Amino acid sequence: MTAPSMLGSSSPCSECREHNLNPVLLHIGASLLAGMAVTAAINPIDVVNTRLWNQPVVGGRGTLYTSALDCAFKTLTTEGPAGLYKGALAHFLRVGPHTVLTFLILEQVQRLIKRRAAEAAAKREA
Repeated sequence: MTAPSMLGSSSPCSECREHNLNPVLLHIGASLLAGMAVTAAINPIDVVNTRLWNQPVVGGRGTLYTSALDCAFKTLTTEGPAGLYKGALAHFLRVGPHTVLTFLILEQVQRLIKRRAAEAAAKREA
């Protein structure tokens, strides 16, 4: 079984044991990748939002940008795509650990629920 199909499986632990993979390390790696994806998708929006809020205002209107699209376009033309990823490391350092902890705790809670359900079923049968 390949790694992508293991990630989509509802119970990859048996496959992890077959291939000598630690399921906790698999969940940490998948969570870190999810955190990177979140950072890549959200950071440009955060940069544009921050620039809109921090621009000087005269007469109730911003002096640098007329809209979010104007801000994104001006950022891309003056700084290139890297301009939309300013602060991405700080964003990932905030989102990465949160994502890892969320998914690790979720997996452990699911494992505990399954174990308790199996124990209850075994007691009913006995």
